[in-house]
Amino acid sequence: MNPYEVLGVNREANEKTIKEEYRKLARKWHSDLFHTEIEIQNAELKMKEINEAFSILKDAKKRAAYDAEHPVTVNVYEYYAKKQTKTS
Repeated sequence: MNPYEVLGVNREANEKTIKEEYRKLARKWHSDLFHTEIEIQNAELKMKEINEAFSILKDAKKRAAYDAEHPVTVNVYEYYAKKQTKTS
Protein backbone atom coordinates (compact mmCIF):
# COMPACT_ATOMS: atom_id res chain seq x y z
CA MET A 1 0.00 0.00 0.00
CA ASN A 2 1.29 3.42 -0.98
CA PRO A 3 -0.23 5.96 1.44
CA TYR A 4 0.36 8.80 -1.00
CA GLU A 5 -1.68 7.04 -3.70
CA VAL A 6 -4.41 6.03 -1.25
CA LEU A 7 -4.93 9.64 -0.16
CA GLY A 8 -4.27 11.07 -3.63
CA VAL A 9 -1.46 13.39 -2.57
CA ASN A 10 2.14 13.78 -3.69
CA ARG A 11 5.21 13.37 -1.52
CA GLU A 12 5.60 17.13 -1.11
CA ALA A 13 2.09 17.51 0.37
CA ASN A 14 1.95 19.40 3.65
CA GLU A 15 -0.02 18.40 6.76
CA LYS A 16 -2.97 20.60 5.83
CA THR A 17 -3.33 19.07 2.37
CA ILE A 18 -3.02 15.54 3.74
CA LYS A 19 -5.70 16.22 6.35
CA GLU A 20 -8.02 17.82 3.77
CA GLU A 21 -7.72 14.84 1.42
CA TYR A 22 -8.21 12.42 4.29
CA ARG A 23 -11.42 14.18 5.32
CA LYS A 24 -12.75 14.18 1.75
CA LEU A 25 -12.16 10.46 1.44
CA ALA A 26 -13.56 9.75 4.89
CA ARG A 27 -16.79 11.52 3.95
CA LYS A 28 -16.95 9.74 0.60
CA TRP A 29 -16.39 6.26 2.04
CA HIS A 30 -18.28 6.49 5.33
CA SER A 31 -20.26 3.27 5.77
CA ASP A 32 -23.46 5.14 6.68
CA LEU A 33 -23.69 6.32 3.06
CA PHE A 34 -24.09 2.78 1.72
CA HIS A 35 -27.13 0.53 1.90
CA THR A 36 -26.34 -3.04 0.92
CA GLU A 37 -24.20 -5.30 3.05
CA ILE A 38 -21.59 -5.71 0.30
CA GLU A 39 -21.32 -1.93 -0.21
CA ILE A 40 -20.92 -1.42 3.53
CA GLN A 41 -18.20 -4.07 3.72
CA ASN A 42 -16.36 -2.51 0.77
CA ALA A 43 -16.61 0.93 2.35
CA GLU A 44 -15.28 -0.41 5.66
CA LEU A 45 -12.30 -2.00 3.88
CA LYS A 46 -11.62 1.22 2.00
CA MET A 47 -11.84 3.25 5.21
CA LYS A 48 -9.41 0.87 6.89
CA GLU A 49 -6.94 1.52 4.06
CA ILE A 50 -7.54 5.28 4.21
CA ASN A 51 -7.05 5.35 7.98
CA GLU A 52 -3.85 3.33 7.71
CA ALA A 53 -2.47 5.68 5.04
CA PHE A 54 -3.41 8.74 7.10
CA SER A 55 -1.79 7.31 10.23
CA ILE A 56 1.49 7.00 8.31
CA LEU A 57 1.43 10.43 6.68
CA LYS A 58 0.21 12.44 9.68
CA ASP A 59 3.08 11.21 11.88
CA ALA A 60 6.40 12.80 10.89
CA LYS A 61 8.47 9.82 12.09
CA LYS A 62 6.31 7.22 10.34
CA ARG A 63 6.27 9.30 7.16
CA ALA A 64 10.06 9.70 7.19
CA ALA A 65 10.46 5.96 7.75
CA TYR A 66 8.09 5.18 4.86
CA ASP A 67 9.89 7.63 2.56
CA ALA A 68 13.26 6.12 3.46
CA GLU A 69 12.03 2.58 2.75
CA HIS A 70 10.24 3.55 -0.48
CA PRO A 71 12.37 6.01 -2.45
CA VAL A 72 10.89 7.86 -5.40
CA THR A 73 11.45 6.11 -8.69
CA VAL A 74 11.46 7.87 -12.02
CA ASN A 75 10.16 6.27 -15.17
CA VAL A 76 12.99 7.12 -17.55
CA TYR A 77 10.83 6.76 -20.65
CA GLU A 78 8.18 9.16 -19.34
CA TYR A 79 10.87 11.63 -18.25
CA TYR A 80 12.47 11.78 -21.70
CA ALA A 81 9.11 11.82 -23.49
CA LYS A 82 8.07 14.89 -21.45
CA LYS A 83 11.44 16.50 -22.04
CA GLN A 84 11.15 15.97 -25.81
CA THR A 85 7.65 17.50 -25.99
CA LYS A 86 8.85 20.57 -24.10
CA THR A 87 11.72 21.17 -26.51
CA SER A 88 9.58 20.58 -29.62
